[in-house]
Parts: sequence; structure tokens; C-alpha cells
Amino acid sequence: MTWVHGLSPRDAKGAARVALGFCAAATAVSFVSPFEGAAWLRVLVVGLPLLLLLISALIVWIPARWPRPTTTVLAAACLGAVWLMDVLTRDAGFGGQVVLMYPVLFAASQLHRTAAWLLALTGIAADALLVLWFVPGNQAGTAVGYFTVTVVTVTALLVTAGDRQEALVGALRVQADVDHLTGLANRRNLDQTAEGALMGPGEGTALILIDLDHFKAINDRHGHPVGDAVLQSVASSISGLCRKGDVACRIGGDELALLLPDCTAEVAAQRAQEIVERVRRDQLRLPDGRAVATSVSVGYVHAPRSTAGDLRQLYAAADDALYLAKRRGRDQAAAASG
Repeated sequence: MTWVHGLSPRDAKGAARVALGFCAAATAVSFVSPFEGAAWLRVLVVGLPLLLLLISALIVWIPARWPRPTTTVLAAACLGAVWLMDVLTRDAGFGGQVVLMYPVLFAASQLHRTAAWLLALTGIAADALLVLWFVPGNQAGTAVGYFTVTVVTVTALLVTAGDRQEALVGALRVQADVDHLTGLANRRNLDQTAEGALMGPGEGTALILIDLDHFKAINDRHGHPVGDAVLQSVASSISGLCRKGDVACRIGGDELALLLPDCTAEVAAQRAQEIVERVRRDQLRLPDGRAVATSVSVGYVHAPRSTAGDLRQLYAAADDALYLAKRRGRDQAAAASG
């Protein structure tokens, strides 16, 4: 985990909206709360939360212009602003401490573990300094102790809950993007990557479609568990030929695909032929030592960057090439015409 990730919110958009709500509440309280003091202090007490409200609104409305740790910085600024107002108003009592806890609660519920605990420890230090400054000794120790225990307990609970939720969301995302049988990406994942690759720089994009030859006969002869094992073996062979950035995918049934971003036509042709040869060589062995004869038909297309079309055209061209390989006798690769 990088320091940027550690200091970023779990959900940037959601955290920004929650921050906006906190700042809006703080601004409303500053307007309606009774206040006795100099006029400039009144302006400061109202102006600080108003400024933070404006900044949080900008983060919500223009999210792309702000780095991911911006919300963490905003939470730290809110903590500093609350502490400053408590000092200026000499509010070291229950009300001042409760408001000082708001940025800490926000951090614990919205930020990653590192940032949440940094804000929690900063809040404890700020509260201790505030209380020890304005409250008599015996009472000060008790007040700081209660605040510390409350902050540590609440932060631990919220951070743990956030970690569990994040792990669950991650697991669901993997299930949504990965085929459970082969471990390859699924069609949705491939489509998303292909759309970005077609619009990106480089030598062009290649799509290779792979279809197991006579897969139904394998299932009929050996049973579906062996058929599943054959699929897994072929998937492993294809994965072994992937470069960094390539996406191997199971489209459905016995049809697989390999996307090669930033790829030349020569590399695409070589990779297609390597897949045919690797699958032919890596035969699945049954418990009795017999090999399950396996081969694939492969169709591939290369879209140069200057002429990259849409995703449907890419699939259609690769599919035509795949059927050409089948018509020619299977166990071979064929290129899309044109």
C-alpha cells in the first residue's frame, strides 16, 4: 500500500459528500449558537466553517481536479479549525470536546486505517492541549481520559468495520470480474480493457479468440469434471504466454480470448501461433497416465492505432478469423482478412 493510498478515503466521492454534510452542519451551528465576544471573533467563528463548507462543496462538484488525499487534508483542516475556535472561545468543556470529535469520527468512518489513526491521535493531542490549558488539573486529567478512551474505542470499531466492508467489496469485485473456473478475467473485464486499449497510444491492439476443438466430445467421453480440468489447463497455458498488461479471458463455454494492448501485428501473429503450439504440447494427464488430446482453433485481428475501430468490429473480425481456422481443419491460427 502506498502512502497516497493510506492517506486517501476509502470512497473518494462518498467521503466528499459526508464531509460536505459535516461542514454544512458545523456552519449551521456556528450561525445559531449564542456568542459573546468581539465582533472579529464572531466573524472568525462563522467564517471558518463557511470556508470549509465551500472547499468541501468544490471537492464534491469538481472531483477530478483534486488529488485523492484532499479529503484527508480537509479533515485535518477541520480538526485544526475546531481546535482554534475552542481556544479562542475558551470552550474546553463537554461541548467543545464533542465538536472536536467530529473530524475524528469522519476520519474513522471514511478514511483508510493509516489516515484514520493519524487523525485520531492528532485529535487526542489537540484535546489534551486544549483541556490542560483551560481546565484545572484534577478535572483536566479525567476529561482527557474520557475523550481518549472514547476516541480510541470508536476509531477501532469504525476502522475495523470499514476494513471488513472493503474486503467484502473487493471480494465481490473479483467475483464480478473473474471467471471462477479458470481464474481468467470475464467478458465484462475484457470489454472494459479493450475499450481503453483502442483509444490509447501505442502500436495498436490485438484480439485473439480461442475455441477448444471438439470440446463436447471430450465431455462426452471423459465426463464434465475432466472437461473442466481441460479448460483450466488451456487457461493456464494461455496465461503463461501473457505479457504485463495483456488480458486473458473466458468469454463463455469453451471460448477464451486474449487481448494484447500496445501490440504490433507481428507480435499478434506470433502469440496466436504460440497458443496453438502450447495447448497442443500441454496435454492434460488423467490419473491412469493417459493424455487427453486437446487442440484449439485461433482467430486473431490487429487494429493499428491509426485505424482502430470500435469494439464490436474488433470482435466480429476476430470471430470471422476463428471460423476460418475451423474451416481449414482446426488446430491452427488464422488472421482476419484485410
